[in-house]
Amino acid sequence: MAWDLLKESEVQPLNQPPYRHLVVVVVVVVVVVVVVVVVVVVVVVVVVVVVVVVVVVIVVVVVVAVVVYDDHGASCKIRSRSL
Repeated sequence: MAWDLLKESEVQPLNQPPYRHLVVVVVVVVVVVVVVVVVVVVVVVVVVVVVVVVVVVIVVVVVVAVVVYDDHGASCKIRSRSL
């Protein structure tokens, strides 16, 4: 009986490592996938923010240029009328 218990205790650890390795592999794969997804999301967010900032800067520059040009044109017209 004692020999049977000893034999069973020796058999169980031999059966457990493959499952442990499988669990470790699954955990590593899940962690790698989560890290890759987070990195991709961060990169996409950064690219979108940069594009939005560039577009806003271009729009502001164009609007300021148009307003300054219109002011200059209006002042030139006013001066030409006064002359």
